[in-house]
Amino acid sequence: MLEPAEDGGVLVAFEADAKVRRIRYRARYVLRAPERMEWTLVDGDVSSGGGEFRLDPLDAERTRATYRLETDLGFYVPGPLLRRGTELLMGGVTSGLKRRAENGR
Repeated sequence: MLEPAEDGGVLVAFEADAKVRRIRYRARYVLRAPERMEWTLVDGDVSSGGGEFRLDPLDAERTRATYRLETDLGFYVPGPLLRRGTELLMGGVTSGLKRRAENGR
């Protein structure tokens, strides 16, 4: 589900399998072109969250993408499960960014 936001961003709904339970949340994404895309938690099953992608050109063909994520799930998740869930989430996010960048979209 996508909804335009007043500041030019979009409101996006997510559902993730956190292994312990399914998590639903909505985040507002805002593009700060050309160097950054940021997001903040609007509501959902987690206490707080936000983050950003920073895009730094390295040369004419390469860009470094740095991802920052801040989150408080609001419930206990054992360390190994938390690490695995973060790895799965980040793998999907970074592969999606790479795919979009390579397709020029």
